[in-house]
Amino acid sequence: RVVGGGRVFFKYHTGGAAGAGGGGALGEGHTLLMRNHGPVTVGKTMRDAFVLMRDLEFACKLQLQQQAAGSKFTMPSKEVLDQYAEQRRNHNAGRGSADWPAWLRRLDRIDPSYAQ
Repeated sequence: RVVGGGRVFFKYHTGGAAGAGGGGALGEGHTLLMRNHGPVTVGKTMRDAFVLMRDLEFACKLQLQQQAAGSKFTMPSKEVLDQYAEQRRNHNAGRGSADWPAWLRRLDRIDPSYAQ
């Protein structure tokens, strides 16, 4: 099932390894949500995949907070989703990726073994 403007996919896991069939399920997308397994994001770079995961986590937390407050979730219109997708595609122009070194420094403090 496709959600979120056509770049996020939801897959009911049907057995086997957690990643089995994941690549095919992504198609032209960048985010795969697998029931009982969690999300997977891919990008041209590690930074791209990380930013997608960070934004996905933020969106999920926001939706849960809205639901906990009793607010009804309303899916944005296709026009809004398309505009957001276009903004995401153009985000790396200019200072869009300036935050990546700061995230790496944070990770270095938490667990420098990732770089090995």
